[in-house]
Amino acid sequence: MLIYLVGYMASGKSYTGSRLASKLGIRFIDLDHSIEEKYRISIKNFFLKYGEDQFRIIENQMLHRTFQLADAVIATGGGTACYFDNMEQMNRHGLTIYLKQDAEEVFQRLKRSKKPRPMLSASPDPELKEEILTQLRERVPYYEKAHIIFDIHKMNIHQLANEVLQYKNQF
Repeated sequence: MLIYLVGYMASGKSYTGSRLASKLGIRFIDLDHSIEEKYRISIKNFFLKYGEDQFRIIENQMLHRTFQLADAVIATGGGTACYFDNMEQMNRHGLTIYLKQDAEEVFQRLKRSKKPRPMLSASPDPELKEEILTQLRERVPYYEKAHIIFDIHKMNIHQLANEVLQYKNQF
């Protein structure tokens, strides 16, 4: 079974994905990391050098390669679900899980993060908060197409793993 984690940047897709894969005994793939390895460039520098449009094309191609896999948990980038027909394709090829976070929590995580985020400017805090809110308003309708909506504040990884296993047993 393929399990795709979707959600906004800093929502915990890589963290949750690696733990969920371990709990389920299957492979973990971070889509952004796979792109960085294949093209030998950071996501931030890819954006700077080639632009977002080219990145989304490459991201789409890498996503489509995962459809050939057997069992894996795949952490997608924050925008993956929102471009082309990616969300529909992920729903067709596997189980999708939206890692839901509120804007304030995302803001706090991004402020603490050492990882460069290409889609956010180095704005003062009030402007950064507004950027996050704007992007969330645009992206949440895509994320909410997921099979499971996982509120990080209401569930833990064990509950998520059990929910995934229940879903898997239905099919």
